[in-house]
Amino acid sequence: MSGGILTPDQRLRVFVSSTMEELAEERRAARRAVERLELAPVMFELGARPHPPRSLYLAYLRQSHVFVGLYWQRYGWVAPGMDISGLEDELRHSSGMPRLVYLKEPAPELDTRLGTMLDSIRAANDVSYKTFRTAEELESLLAADLAVLLTERFLAQPTGVDEEGPARWTVPAPVSDFVGRGEQLDELVRLLTQPEPRLVTLTGPGGVGKTRLALEAGRRVASRFPDGVGFVPLAPSGPSLVATVAATLRLPQLSAERPDASVAAELLDRNALLILDNFESVLGQAMEAGDLLAAAPRLRLLVTSRVALRLTGEQEVGVAPLAVPDPGAGLSAVLESEAVQLFARRAAAVRYGFSVDESNAEAVARICRRLDGLPLAIELVAARTAVMSVDELAGQLVDVLDLPARARDVPARQRTLRATLDWSVAQLEREEQRAFARLGVFAAPFTAAAAAAVLSTEGTPDVLDLLATLVDHSLLRPSIDAGETRFSMLQTVRDYARSRLEPTETADALARHAAYFQALAVRTGEGLRGGRQRRALEALDADIGNIQLAVESLLADNRQQTVADVAWALWLYCWARGAIGVWRGWTRAASAGAGALPARARARLLGADGFLAMWQQDYDTALPELKEALELGRQVEDGSLVTLVDIALVIVHGGMGDEAAARASGQEALRLARAAGDRWSEAYALTGLGFLDVALGRFAGREGDVDAMLDAARTCEDPVCLAIALGNSGELRLAMGDVAVAAELIGDSLRMCDQLGMVYAGSYSLDSAATLLASVGEHAAAVRVQAAAQAAMQRIQASWWQPRVARRESLLADARRRLGDTDYAAAWDGGSRLTLHAAVQAATAALQAKTGHVSTA
Repeated sequence: MSGGILTPDQRLRVFVSSTMEELAEERRAARRAVERLELAPVMFELGARPHPPRSLYLAYLRQSHVFVGLYWQRYGWVAPGMDISGLEDELRHSSGMPRLVYLKEPAPELDTRLGTMLDSIRAANDVSYKTFRTAEELESLLAADLAVLLTERFLAQPTGVDEEGPARWTVPAPVSDFVGRGEQLDELVRLLTQPEPRLVTLTGPGGVGKTRLALEAGRRVASRFPDGVGFVPLAPSGPSLVATVAATLRLPQLSAERPDASVAAELLDRNALLILDNFESVLGQAMEAGDLLAAAPRLRLLVTSRVALRLTGEQEVGVAPLAVPDPGAGLSAVLESEAVQLFARRAAAVRYGFSVDESNAEAVARICRRLDGLPLAIELVAARTAVMSVDELAGQLVDVLDLPARARDVPARQRTLRATLDWSVAQLEREEQRAFARLGVFAAPFTAAAAAAVLSTEGTPDVLDLLATLVDHSLLRPSIDAGETRFSMLQTVRDYARSRLEPTETADALARHAAYFQALAVRTGEGLRGGRQRRALEALDADIGNIQLAVESLLADNRQQTVADVAWALWLYCWARGAIGVWRGWTRAASAGAGALPARARARLLGADGFLAMWQQDYDTALPELKEALELGRQVEDGSLVTLVDIALVIVHGGMGDEAAARASGQEALRLARAAGDRWSEAYALTGLGFLDVALGRFAGREGDVDAMLDAARTCEDPVCLAIALGNSGELRLAMGDVAVAAELIGDSLRMCDQLGMVYAGSYSLDSAATLLASVGEHAAAVRVQAAAQAAMQRIQASWWQPRVARRESLLADARRRLGDTDYAAAWDGGSRLTLHAAVQAATAALQAKTGHVSTA
């Protein structure tokens, strides 16, 4: 409506679309809001008419001026011959008119199809989108929004003056579609459409996608800013911030004397959003951004920067890399990954018809994980699919820092990842650059204390200042877990940091790193024996990546004695966490050159490798190593080592079929532990003998031994030992015919293994659960559980203890006869796909269903 006289009967029609029954009160509130402004509400509640319903509501919709959508949980009725509901049909046909959409919260029973429809609404750039909780709140929102809409769009009167108003800025049109970040984009839209904050800064490392996210957010909120959304790219060689804004947005000629005042006057009444991109290049001009906000009260700023501006009222929003699929994720999880979706779309742009499917999903997922989900890196690598297959890319993806961009229109600082990181590091002082490069030697997140050890900087405050600066520049990422702050780098950033070190600097940094984590491993490993075990396991989980790097460095320096100390300190951790294969590679490498070691160090190294070989059923190696470790331990009078080696020999002799030797070793370990008052070793000796009894079916007259085992395990407060003891006790109770108590004990063992992430012990508890399930006729469940246990053992490169193999094979053979080949194969296939956690859940659920037991562990 423009020009002419608006007569009193010229009323605008507001079409209100909603389901009628679930939003009856809200519809009445909407009617009141429309009528308060003297408008005509079109509610489509007009009774019977001699026309088909769809033709009728579409006719009213075409004759209306504003569309209002009210949605909650229901998708609405789908008429015969239609594939969408009337609700969605009305929304689709409202395209082209102003649309105001209101969603009622909470919506715990949201219909799936309505959810899909709402996603399309959120993705649109021409829909005002708000949430409400009550009918009264809706009435206020709608009345206010209609008033603003009328003022801005419908009721503007011609002034009779032929003058051009201020130009409306527009967001640059994207040249590629936007991928992922749905939740963060919604949150950003929310921040930009509420009164405060007026300054939002997107921070993150170079190439993480800050600019693309800012542009998409600007596009989504453009309708909320009558004077538009302006995009201003910044560069260090440019003029002042004010001058750059004026030149980019074509503001009137600036005053030579007071350019800032001229810009402020031009922006004074602008209801607009400015996107200031790449602000870290002009960080010294941050105060000018604050001055703009102070001078123009209706102006909003959305800034992208690798460093926050640190201005009053600023809301910093960190932009993280795209989500990547977990190792071993199924096809559907890979396809849903944001990083994989971006790779697929950018690859399809250079190789027509490219898609991610079952044949290449694993390779694409591996590429995305290697690139840490960093969008720029993904786009650079995806462009290479024009000349290479994804399998070739995944196999050759070693150094991505210098991969060139194929597109000619990208900024110079983003032509390669190295150029992007050069740009970031150039903003740092010399000492900060040195610290950044040395921190590249860390293989996993690290603490400030670890950083201080590697940086060789005296005084914690200096280290904290350096770390804070690198965090500010988005080169380090802080995280707080269990009250402790750790810092980490993306893989690509870490590769770049290390590339800046000279060989001598690299060697020095790695040596300092190894010394720190070797000492930490030995110190923390002492807590694995007893009541501090759970805390020690968690502490080692946090540092294990760096400890493993330290071991590699120590081996490279031929420091086998130090490796022996670490291996002996962490053998229980390796067993509990199922890290057997990796650690055995290191102990074997150290053992090969350990002939000249002192007796105690050689005993520890052989003992640790013997334990690992034992769990892999490599008895030809384990037996001589453990016997030599036993002799050396006696020579140096290391009673603790001798006791533990005797316990290990229970398993080795038992696995080799020598029950007498196994029992003799167990009894000797028990004697030594009791003589030393070592309750922890006593508990493990009793548990080892109980493990032997279970495997050989020696249950008669063992009740006293089992009670002593459980009592010792509970007294020493060692969760690993207790979980195994519970499983052993459950097997005994099952043999005695007490199924309910057996289910309780085995269920508790499973729960503890799951909570502690004990794959090896958990596999044996699953085996016990399968034995119980088979005994009560649940053969399909037993097969699924056994398949899951087998898969878990394979993942950690361990093997079943030989005395228990015959029982497993007998159980599975019996189940196959009862189920038939087809059902057996289906049960086995289903179980082999389960993680340890899922397998424990399935086993405990099956136990509960059959016995009524609920685990209390």
